[in-house]
Amino acid sequence: MAAIEAIYIIDLNGKVVLDYPTCPSPPPIETLIPYIISPENGLILSASTDSIRSDTTSAQLLHEYQRQLRPPIIEVSSSLLLFHQKYGNIIFLLPCSSTTPAFLPYEFIARLIETFESYLSAPLLPTKIESNFDIIAMVLAEMIDGGLPVTTEPDAIHDLVQPSGAISKLISTATGNMPSHTITNPSDIPWRRANVRHANNELFVDIIETITSVIPPTRKATASFSTAASSAYSSAVPSGPTTSRPLISRVDGNVFISSHLSGVPEVSLSLNTGSHKLLYPAFHPCVRYEKFENYAPDSATSPSSNGPGGPSAISNSSAGKHATFSFIPPDGKFLLASYTLDHVSLGLVQADLRTGLGPKRDEFEVRVWTLMSRDTKYIENLSLSIAYDSDLIRVLKPLRVSTGDLNAVPGASAAEWQFGAKTPLGWNATLRGTLVKIEAEADSEDETKDDNKDQEVVVVSSKPRAHKSATSLFDLQNTEDNESIASTDEKKKKKKKSKKKTKDSDDSVSPPPSSAHKVFQKPVPTPKLLSNKPIYPTHVTLSYKAIGQVPSGTKVQSLKITNSRGSGDSATKPFKGVRYITLTGDYVIR
Repeated sequence: MAAIEAIYIIDLNGKVVLDYPTCPSPPPIETLIPYIISPENGLILSASTDSIRSDTTSAQLLHEYQRQLRPPIIEVSSSLLLFHQKYGNIIFLLPCSSTTPAFLPYEFIARLIETFESYLSAPLLPTKIESNFDIIAMVLAEMIDGGLPVTTEPDAIHDLVQPSGAISKLISTATGNMPSHTITNPSDIPWRRANVRHANNELFVDIIETITSVIPPTRKATASFSTAASSAYSSAVPSGPTTSRPLISRVDGNVFISSHLSGVPEVSLSLNTGSHKLLYPAFHPCVRYEKFENYAPDSATSPSSNGPGGPSAISNSSAGKHATFSFIPPDGKFLLASYTLDHVSLGLVQADLRTGLGPKRDEFEVRVWTLMSRDTKYIENLSLSIAYDSDLIRVLKPLRVSTGDLNAVPGASAAEWQFGAKTPLGWNATLRGTLVKIEAEADSEDETKDDNKDQEVVVVSSKPRAHKSATSLFDLQNTEDNESIASTDEKKKKKKKSKKKTKDSDDSVSPPPSSAHKVFQKPVPTPKLLSNKPIYPTHVTLSYKAIGQVPSGTKVQSLKITNSRGSGDSATKPFKGVRYITLTGDYVIR
């Protein structure tokens, strides 16, 4: 049995877009569609994985897997598994044998998407696949053989399958390639095409770091923020250690290269990682592992300790740890390396959650502020999600919102606090609010409902306000009705003492007022009394994007083209560019 028995693609309505078998007897596509699209209501049961590209991190993939309605792997039979992924307006279905490694089909789907978009351009639509089935069939014939992936590098496939017609002209115009010639010999480098020519030589580096942080909130108010303090907006940025120490502080970094270089260039990239050393690095196949360096310049074993004629990958002697990559890049954009760094700073945006504020200590306060930086102009798409238990809380009631737009929908499990597309640096905002419980509004409704049921539990007086629910009965302990009931009980007790000797059997059953009096005097905690305890948000999630720097402080130390074979005019220097991007993954104050 083949590892991958077929490659199926359907649209969101269940229409078959691509049917490509890889073994003699694959399972029919008609039997697999009901596992993904509900036959009753047409609900799509596969999660959206539009982020599955070469720039997708493992944390993003895991986040998508956790959101999906169907497990990523469906057991059709004891010998057949169905792997499925939704991408844009199409869904990939890969029936595989039960012995197939779980990650292989999903990695192959990611390579399919990358290769298809290199031929058909993004976005990948069902109509593009149907109208270019001849190209798709030839591409699949090179990528998979006998159910096993063979050639999955887009550049190597472009050497074997040439785009034709209008698509080829469109790709050449978009990428700036020179007119292509007939290729007689394929490239000796699997990930790079042969005879690559560009009118403009360019080389760009993107370093993207995603913050993962868990910070405990300040549960109790301090002297700096009194519990009875006003909820008015304060323009002062919190100074000093205003946030708790993070429980988890990690960044997942990706180094992307966009290479448009003619010939076969050899590139050397050196990163200054500051006080951090790259942990758990993963590389593209183009990286030469034997030449990879991850060291500190002051170390005796670093390459810089060689003599004047010795090799040195660092063109600069600045302090900090360095990582050097030597590689022959593929043509186009690709992921050069990924890494993980622990115990890093929280970045340019920080937030704090304080509870137990206000006269009744039932208020909370969320503060968010931005730090100053020379490399970043502003923060993009800053937003906070304030989560709470929707089973207990009806809505978040704002008492003071200094700036931003607060969207608190009744019945929702979180309120969104958004600040627009651009947020300046050296800025702060405050949200003071309280959570409205469901029981608080249910009390008023209980006054007019279930009267017959309440009369069986509560002693009803002549006054209309005695019609209360069983839970609100204890709130009447200090009212005038309680006093009248208590006085009536004392009178009846005196009468019972005088008649106790002759009417023992009649006195064995207490009258209703006496039993009600016992209920009032018994100090038993009730759900109503327990519910008076304030409830605060469970956690606050922070999301933003910043361009100009990364939390770890990683910088490109040098970017050199050490050798270029077949590049034509060697005097032409390529244009180089570097960009740093900070994203947020799970940035939680919990």
